[in-house]
Amino acid sequence: GALKGRFWPDLWAGAGNTAARAAVEQARAGSVARFKGAANTAKGNPKYWDVQVSPIFGADGKPAHILAISRDVTIEMRAETELAEAHERQKFLTEELQHRIKNTLAMVSAIANQTMRGDDIEAARKAFTARMITLAHAHDILIRTSWVSAPIKDVIEGALAPHQTGHHRFEV
Repeated sequence: GALKGRFWPDLWAGAGNTAARAAVEQARAGSVARFKGAANTAKGNPKYWDVQVSPIFGADGKPAHILAISRDVTIEMRAETELAEAHERQKFLTEELQHRIKNTLAMVSAIANQTMRGDDIEAARKAFTARMITLAHAHDILIRTSWVSAPIKDVIEGALAPHQTGHHRFEV
């Protein structure tokens, strides 16, 4: 009842109203028009529609009536939006992972440069291996906490572990 007698484009708001008016004009001119837009149902429920507006030609070959067919595509639009949001989250996480990997490689390079000083390569190899194990332990701590945070005491104790001689050389 509330819709009877109303000009169809007036049921659309904003850009949808503009698109609906343009579609009606195209149909009056004899062409088929199509657009997508948001509009409420007669009960006031928000929906997203795929609309095709077509002329119905009279005996004289001119548009006599206009047929508008609206298909509810709310679920599809919601899925597209969720997919786009998931893609953005995935992009953010990938960039964050790349950043962390670069930091890790810089750390490995620094460990190697610091370790490979001097003439005794066997001692340097052992020191490098111990430092790489320490880095691996730090990564394990971060992985257990989903890379969000880690107790600093655990990180420090992990970093000092290769240097502990069993005599409580360090106290955290």
